[in-house]
Amino acid sequence: MKQIELLVVRHAHALEREKWNDLGKPDALRPLTKRGIERFGESLPAFLKFIPKVDFMFCSHYTRAVGTAELLSKNWPQAKLEVLEALNPGHGTKAMRRMIRDIPDGSVAVIVGHQPELSELCSNLLGAGNNLRLRFKKGGAALITLHDDSAQLQWLLSARQLNGLAKN
Repeated sequence: MKQIELLVVRHAHALEREKWNDLGKPDALRPLTKRGIERFGESLPAFLKFIPKVDFMFCSHYTRAVGTAELLSKNWPQAKLEVLEALNPGHGTKAMRRMIRDIPDGSVAVIVGHQPELSELCSNLLGAGNNLRLRFKKGGAALITLHDDSAQLQWLLSARQLNGLAKN
């Protein structure tokens, strides 16, 4: 039976959309804030408590997702980071699910992306269609164990909860 551990992470805090739009720049280039980088960086030890090794890392093309994935890669430098269009906002979950099916058995993978796609993906993987409304706060994460025909949510934590765990 195939088994994959999938860590699903929402990007850390980025500049406010309204302020960024006022600058006339594309949303895809909206960066993480200094505080977002610092707070997410504080949570990195918590990820290592749960996940000592990662084989694959994937993120969207958006600057804030790439920045978050790069911070996570400090925990797992051996994992190659791939930037995928399928994880960009507005692409839905079909392409993400195809990508996940291609992950080899026994692997641990990280996906860094955006809302609402991450909630929809997790809901789909857990067999609830789009009916499960998981709330991914910025910098929050979920760990899901995937089997051939089922999935199990191991945990869903906010950035604040991860920071608390990192300090203990």
